[in-house]
Amino acid sequence: MIVATWWCMIITMIALQSGGNRVPLSDEVDISSGGRKRGIDIIGDAFEADLNLSVNYDFYGDLHNFGHVLIASSHDPDGTHGENLGVMSDSAVAMRDPVFYRWHKYIDWIFQQYKATQPSYTVQQLELPGVTVNRLGVATGNVADEIHTGWSSREFEASRGIDFGTAQSVRINLQHLDHKPFDYHILANNSGAQRQVYVRIFLAPKFNQNGTDAPMLLNEQRLLWVELDKFVFALKPGQNHIKRPSSQSSVTIPGEITFRDLEQDIRGGTQPSTRPPVDIQEDFCGCGWPHHLLVPRGRPEGMTFQLFVMMTDYEQDRVPQRPGARQCAGAASYCGVLDERYPDMRPMGFPFDRLPPRELRTTQEQVLTIEDLARLDNMAVHDIVIRFLGEELNDDADVATA
Repeated sequence: MIVATWWCMIITMIALQSGGNRVPLSDEVDISSGGRKRGIDIIGDAFEADLNLSVNYDFYGDLHNFGHVLIASSHDPDGTHGENLGVMSDSAVAMRDPVFYRWHKYIDWIFQQYKATQPSYTVQQLELPGVTVNRLGVATGNVADEIHTGWSSREFEASRGIDFGTAQSVRINLQHLDHKPFDYHILANNSGAQRQVYVRIFLAPKFNQNGTDAPMLLNEQRLLWVELDKFVFALKPGQNHIKRPSSQSSVTIPGEITFRDLEQDIRGGTQPSTRPPVDIQEDFCGCGWPHHLLVPRGRPEGMTFQLFVMMTDYEQDRVPQRPGARQCAGAASYCGVLDERYPDMRPMGFPFDRLPPRELRTTQEQVLTIEDLARLDNMAVHDIVIRFLGEELNDDADVATA
């Protein structure tokens, strides 16, 4: 019943408030003042079912989280046998159950069904007159257009997540996927006065899982684009060379931050004894994608991916924030900024959050692939290779492979 209720909201593009009022769902709204919400945000608030944010908690319930609980209790739904809940009930270990991925794919699918109802972006919404991206690439050491991944080992502090019966720190040696540091290189021309732009960098596989030699069409590839970085850059008049280290990604947090670091609030220097009993900052500072998982594994023989960059007008896209530095704002693309609005007027995932336009300026400019979309001057796409080196990742030399 609850799934049917959600599906009705999506296909009618209407949300019902507790008093029976209808709230239209649309992403074509002006959110600059902070008084209105996009339809995707209304749906998101109801999915997570915050009593203060949900448009109608009693009616729409708590689909995402309650789904976890239902699955976790499916082996003993009424508690007759006194069985413990399955791992799906605990966010710290839910990913150990393979059904976690099925459930989240379904949740993502519902969001995508809503996004499919929204109009495609127009050329005017996508372009940036006066700015041309001429070249795009990456470099790992002295190797051009390759990213190298492999295995790394580090000590992991496990005493926070598991009770070992001791107050001492318990550290475990952990092997995990990692990558060599690399740099983005972007050549862009600005035909006007100096201006600030948002630089948006994405990555996606070029070919689908079937292994065919034909690149994916954009309709299929659209949901596979992953944001790697987003940052502000001041374009001076004329040619600009942008070099951006991968370590400065706006989606990741350093892997070396431990639970004990968060408890001691190393960014602010606050001691545990002086902090309030419920400290929101501790949880928020742990938000972000682990930096060592920024890029996919790739293959030993090399796997072809496409790197995409887009520049937009920062003055149009910026969201006013209070002055001063912010704690734990390194992964703002994924987590936002604590106690502030999301720092981007564009929706998360822009420009891949909606179906691509069928054409650009004329009917001859059909948009079938990412290369077609990148004909707009403020965009560029470039093929790169991700090569998995296994245990050899920490070798000093980065030598190009023929």
